[in-house]
Amino acid sequence: MRGGECYGGTALLVFHLARSARTRPSNAHKEVGRLLDAGLVVDRRVGRSRLIHADENHELFRPLSEIVLKTFGPRTAISRKLTAIGGIDEAYIFGSWARRYSGEPGPAPHDVDVLVVGAPERREMNRAIEELQDEIGKEVGLVTVTASDWSQHASGFLRTVKNSPMVSLIEKDR
Repeated sequence: MRGGECYGGTALLVFHLARSARTRPSNAHKEVGRLLDAGLVVDRRVGRSRLIHADENHELFRPLSEIVLKTFGPRTAISRKLTAIGGIDEAYIFGSWARRYSGEPGPAPHDVDVLVVGAPERREMNRAIEELQDEIGKEVGLVTVTASDWSQHASGFLRTVKNSPMVSLIEKDR
């Protein structure tokens, strides 16, 4: 649920939900109560703590997850961050996250793989990746390639990436 990611059934403490939402725990408890009443989440008590997670069997789980994912998820966050960095011609999410995003079934991804085409400033990219990892709550793996290597499919890796699902973050004007 962190960073808009709903898939995977991660259980969170109400306290952590409140902190992520930047609200008071009492407000979070009230909203969690509404979600419980609607059947959208389930809870489990562990001592005095209350663990909450989405009810993946609810008929609205999939459509609501997709709305949250597309509105607040890694694609939106990474695109926003990379757009502010000069020297990037194109950028894509690839790998397991892109496969799940495009509808391929499988386990929830543990990380997000990003391919950047161009020559961005390395220090600026590293800072952006660190900030993104905190924001989306997942490790972000970065691969940077030159425009020439990208256009010439310079390696087997690049051919594999191009022949697999990719989610566009920044595309060169065509």
